[in-house]
Amino acid sequence: MKEILNDFKPDYIINFASQSMVGESWDNPEDWMQTNVASFMKLIRVLHSYTGLQKYIHFSTPEVYGDTGSQWIKENVNFQPTTPYALSRACGDQIVRMWSENFGFPAIITRAANVYGPGQQLYRIIPKAIFSILSGQKIPLHGDGLSIRSFVHCTDIASALGLILHKGRAGESYHISPKEFISIADLVRLIASEMNADFDKIVEKSPDRRGKDQYYLLDSQKMNKLGWQPKVGLKQGIKGCISWVKENLHQIQNETLTYIHKK
Repeated sequence: MKEILNDFKPDYIINFASQSMVGESWDNPEDWMQTNVASFMKLIRVLHSYTGLQKYIHFSTPEVYGDTGSQWIKENVNFQPTTPYALSRACGDQIVRMWSENFGFPAIITRAANVYGPGQQLYRIIPKAIFSILSGQKIPLHGDGLSIRSFVHCTDIASALGLILHKGRAGESYHISPKEFISIADLVRLIASEMNADFDKIVEKSPDRRGKDQYYLLDSQKMNKLGWQPKVGLKQGIKGCISWVKENLHQIQNETLTYIHKK
C-alpha cells in the first residue's frame, strides 16, 4: 500500500471498500470484524503515515445507528448497531474518528441511503426484482417488505462526494439521502408497475432477517448547505435500471441472485 501511495501520490482518497451484506454477517462474524476492523485499522495507519493526503472520505453506512425510528436523524446520533456487519462498520467509523481527533488525520465520514443504479449486483433488491420479473422467478419479501428505506441514485452520490471533496470539512460527518422514503414492498410494487407485472403474482413471503432494522432515515441538511440536492427521482432511476438489466440480460443471466461469501 505504501508503494502505491508513493507511486500515485494521491491528494484525495475515497474509500468505498468494506465487507458488506447484513444477514450473512451472522454466519461468519469474525470475517466481517477482520475485514472491517482489523484490516481497516492497518489501512488507516498506512494512510496516516502518507504526508501528501489532503482529504480522506470514508463511505460508511446508516446501519451503524441501528433502527432510527420514524424521525430523521442527524450525524451526531449515538451508534446502536444491531448486526455483526453494523458493529464492524461502527468500529471502523470510530477508528476514523479516533485518528482524526488525536492525530489530525484529514478524514470525513459519509453515510448514505441505499445506493442503487445501473450495473448493481443482482443480489441487491432493485436489480434482483427486475431480473426476477424478467426470468419468471419469485421475489422474496423479508418480513412482508415492511422495512422503510430511502434510495439514492449513484449519480447523486457522485455529485455529493464531489461537493464534499471541495467544500467538506475534515473531522465532520455528512448524510447523503433524499427526503423521500418507501417500504420495500412498495418499492417492488413500483418496479412491477413499471414492468407491467402483477405484484401479487411475483412476490413470496419470506422470514424477516435477524437484527433487521425497521427504519433508516437520514437528515441531509448539512449536505444541502453545501449545495447538494438529489436530481434523480426513484421512478426515473428505476426506469434506468430496468433498461440496463434488459440491455445486459444475455451477459448477466447466469449470475447468482444471492450473495456468496468467499473466505
